Amino acid sequence: SNPNAQLTANADGDEADNLFEYGTGSDPMDPHEATLPVGRLEDIEGSTFWCIDYRRFKSGQQISPTHYQNGQLTYFIESTDTPGSAWDSDATGWSHPELITDHGDGTETVRTRLLIDETTRQFARLRLDWTGSES
Repeated sequence: SNPNAQLTANADGDEADNLFEYGTGSDPMDPHEATLPVGRLEDIEGSTFWCIDYRRFKSGQQISPTHYQNGQLTYFIESTDTPGSAWDSDATGWSHPELITDHGDGTETVRTRLLIDETTRQFARLRLDWTGSES
């Protein structure tokens, strides 16, 4: 089998593996098209939120604010307060994702938020898992 076709391969050399590019609706053969999550701070009515926007396939099941399942593809928002420590997909404090954009191609961009204060250090990432076979 072609090694560039493996889920963990990165044939276009853009730092996003094939599974991540597939799950976020980008082309794993185009190094200029990786659809990366966007994180930012947002002030809403005097409260500060850590916001994560990410693209995913539509029509899946939202299991928790940080866990979304679409067939054999699972999306996790994971966070940690210290780089190098374990990532955690605990949904405590995260809002349920809200629709930002329906791309009309079977994918959507959603936003989830975590309320933070001036003493909170928070790092977050999007992790994708595939439960099927690669063939």
